[in-house]
Amino acid sequence: KNACYCGAECQNAGWKKHKKNCTAPLPRLTMPEAVNKIETALRSGNLRGVLEWEGRMEVLIVDQPDITRSFFLSTFANAHASQLEHEVDAAGSRHHAREVIRLEKSRLDLLGRIEHFREQGEALHNIGQHLLIEKRPEEAVKYLQKARDLGAAHGLFTVECRACSDLGRIALQEGRQEEGLDLYRNTLAAAPLVEENEGLYELNALDRLVEALLSQ
Repeated sequence: KNACYCGAECQNAGWKKHKKNCTAPLPRLTMPEAVNKIETALRSGNLRGVLEWEGRMEVLIVDQPDITRSFFLSTFANAHASQLEHEVDAAGSRHHAREVIRLEKSRLDLLGRIEHFREQGEALHNIGQHLLIEKRPEEAVKYLQKARDLGAAHGLFTVECRACSDLGRIALQEGRQEEGLDLYRNTLAAAPLVEENEGLYELNALDRLVEALLSQ
């Protein structure tokens, strides 16, 4: 089995496209051999090649340390996210978005156990963004709020800033004007404290706040 799906619905929806590229099952490999195959695909920018090993690697990494499991789950989530950006087929887009959500959810407990809070916050934010792509805003808000709160608790201002910005945009889209403005103000307050590209975050936050105020 070279292709992996989040469920029977996704598999059936993706079959029309997948059958054109359906190949024989991949050979059995040891962990070092599989890692070498994935590294080769990554170096050449072959994301489809990376994803060919997704199902096999998820089995191989079950008994690996949490940090190793998290690394590979993140690798596959990033590959799906990149494929989503270039996907033109609706069923393919849904498949990639759902896979990102599934993989990032699998990482959350692992990252909590090893106290990698920055990556945990980024995973929460990534889940929220892809739930929005899936048009599931209520679920998205829950994960974005968790990302914001985790960022605030651990001084991860980039995580807090991104989550507040997305929450503000959702609030304004849903007609919750004051809440949206407050969230943009929080984004602006956190922006100067971010660990990287602080000027860019501050400028984006200010632009969004001004735009929201002018639209009142």
